[in-house]
Amino acid sequence: MNIFMALPECNFMKLPTNPATHSEIDAMKKDGVAGFDKFCIIRMKIIIVQISLFITYISCGQMINKSINEQIDYYPSNQIQFTFLVFNKVSVDSFIKTYEPLNFENTKINNAIQTSLTKLVFESQANDSIKKTLIDYKSNTQQPDTASFELAKKIISATYDKNGQEYFSGSLSYLFFYECLPKEFKYKWHQTELGHFEFNATFFALLRDKCKKFDEFLYGERGYWDDKLKPLFGQYIFNEITPETAKAIKSTIEENKEFEDNRFKKDRENFVLFLDKTIANEWRMILIDWN
Repeated sequence: MNIFMALPECNFMKLPTNPATHSEIDAMKKDGVAGFDKFCIIRMKIIIVQISLFITYISCGQMINKSINEQIDYYPSNQIQFTFLVFNKVSVDSFIKTYEPLNFENTKINNAIQTSLTKLVFESQANDSIKKTLIDYKSNTQQPDTASFELAKKIISATYDKNGQEYFSGSLSYLFFYECLPKEFKYKWHQTELGHFEFNATFFALLRDKCKKFDEFLYGERGYWDDKLKPLFGQYIFNEITPETAKAIKSTIEENKEFEDNRFKKDRENFVLFLDKTIANEWRMILIDWN
């Protein structure tokens, strides 16, 4: 391969492809050994220059073609201050309409807790749909275990003791998560807020840097605070992504090549899926700030 053909835009001094003409070579031959030495030196100089240029070309090419993604400092851990919960929108609207007001005196809630939750058993993770979510979201959320299920049963039972009002908010959360989680995640109901979804720290930081609306959302400068959900999330700093904000975040991800980084590919795909469901008004996506 002629490296000069590969360097059409470089401003290196053009060198002759034939370093010596036949007449020059004949003249060198007449000079004997001295002439031949002179020819070899010229030839070696040309080869050395060609090698140097080739190394420079390779180095420049590597720097120019180096992926933007490789220039980003990558952290494999997740961003754990800001996490997300998702709920089926129709189910949430139905829950609020059915059980308002969300307080201990509402016998309808107590009856629903007794009939819906007290008879449940721990759902086997051998179920095919659960297996799929275990794989797809294994780096984004903690999977439920029997310990969280047994704790839920104890809190639900304690709600009907003499000091039951102290445990009502916990039982209300269990009922809400059981009835309102998307079907893909319904088996996580007894984790409540601890079943949240978290995303890669590098992906998250990049999103904050590239999307002003997302950063404003995290700081509470934009968002949606549903008063009807305060009995459920009022003890936390929470905010809800509106379809409008979800569209802006998704556009940022689609328009910037930095988000094509394969190191957080699964996080990007899962986060965009949450955004798509929010944009379509199928899910409600709620932020919890644990700081």
